[in-house]
Formats: sequence, C-alpha cells, structure tokens
Amino acid sequence: MRYKKANKKDLPFLTECLIHAILPFIKGDKEKLKVIASMNDYVSKSYNEYTLIYRFLKPIGLYHLKNKELSLLYIIKEYQNECLETKVFNKIKDNINTIKLSKEDIKSKNFYQNHGFIKCKETKEEVILRKE
Repeated sequence: MRYKKANKKDLPFLTECLIHAILPFIKGDKEKLKVIASMNDYVSKSYNEYTLIYRFLKPIGLYHLKNKELSLLYIIKEYQNECLETKVFNKIKDNINTIKLSKEDIKSKNFYQNHGFIKCKETKEEVILRKE
C-alpha cells in the first residue's frame, strides 16, 4: 500500500468515501440529504487534510489525521474484509494521540480499543479515545 495527500483531482473519490463513511451514522432522511448536499462544498475546502490510501494504482480509502487526532479511517466496501484497516492503522498509530468517533460507530470504537485506545470522553454525538 502507499499513501498520498489528496489534491483537487481526488474530489470525486473523497466525496464518495466521506458520504459512505458518514451516512450510516446520520439519523433521518432530511439530515442525510443535508449532509449529501453540503459534502461537495466541504470537500472542496478541506481536501488537502485527507490522505488517500492506495493499493497498487487504485485508491481504496482515506484517513483524516490532524494535530495527532484521527477523525476518520475509511476503506471502501470491497476491501473492508481484508484487514487493511489494521495495516493502515498500524502504520499511522504512532502519530495519533486521540481518536474522535461517532457515538453510533460501535465497530470502530471496538477496533481502536483493541489497539490500545481507551474512552476518555463521551458526548451526545461522539466518543473520544486516547492512548492507554
């Protein structure tokens, strides 16, 4: 696998990944439509904060790591059962102090807790994990 910072030509892939990563945790069809409608604008302003994950020449996912805080690690569906999340996480984990997750994202919470992060704060919408 290889990694590269996203650039403007990656906007369609970024938008698609972010929609697939975020929508399962948004309740209500109106809220989902708002997220989809605002995604292009959001991505066009913040694309350079994302790192794309490549397998051979194909982008297969992305992560958002800023100020030692991981707020997203996403692998596209067709590659999700190949333990690639673990490989990527092991590559970047030394650069992470905190992880922010949707409170609804139980699968990711368990994944990060199994990799040595503990819950330090929980709000109505999110969970924050820190290194043990």
